Amino acid sequence: MEWIEEIFAEGDSFVALLAPSEGAEIVTGLLFSLGAHISGKRGCVTLIEPQPPVKAPLLPSGWQPHVNNLRRVEFLYMSDRRELVTFVTTLHALGAVPDCIMVDGLNNYVSDNENCNVAAMLALLEDLSQWIRTKRKQENAIPVAPVVVSFMGPPEHLDQTASILTLYTDQVWRLLVDRDDPSWFNLKYSENGRLRVRVNDDGTTFDWSKWKNGTTTDGNESLESESVQEVTITVNKRGTIMEGGGEK
Repeated sequence: MEWIEEIFAEGDSFVALLAPSEGAEIVTGLLFSLGAHISGKRGCVTLIEPQPPVKAPLLPSGWQPHVNNLRRVEFLYMSDRRELVTFVTTLHALGAVPDCIMVDGLNNYVSDNENCNVAAMLALLEDLSQWIRTKRKQENAIPVAPVVVSFMGPPEHLDQTASILTLYTDQVWRLLVDRDDPSWFNLKYSENGRLRVRVNDDGTTFDWSKWKNGTTTDGNESLESESVQEVTITVNKRGTIMEGGGEK
């Protein structure tokens, strides 16, 4: 499970995960698994969801979090923008600060996903991320992503959302539907590294494959590099954002 932190939360960065709406279940599973992994190594995690889940989140095939790790994950359910804004703006008044705060489904906290509302919410979270970084330095804490958010929406709207996310975050990772097999989602996380995920047939786990430097690490099936969707990297002053391209 080291790969999940390596991709999504390594370092001291404000990270966003962008995906089409049909990938929401995968994204929630990735964030839940990331939270359980971080809490087992680094400390406390707060995972914010718009509502309580109707079923258990997906887990990587062949992996189960230790119950003691889950005890260090605080689950908060905030149904609207006002609740989230209040939490973010008053967190500094608390004595203890989580090592990582994750907001799953930031799209649920903006009105009709309007650009100005997305930007305003991201600005608040960026400020929170900077504050946690400063506090960490004072405490000599081990760096891990202070804030991780996910954003889902219709594919035709994601390019515009991606442009806004890249202005406020340090890294934006984008899941893309595989053109050859739409049941898979692909993500390029480095110049020669790719992650591939899909919901397993049992409906409770997700298969994953991580490909890098010609080698494959599998949670279940092998990753055929020929079917991976190639993506380009657009570099900006804050970080990188993954955008769709041709196929490889």
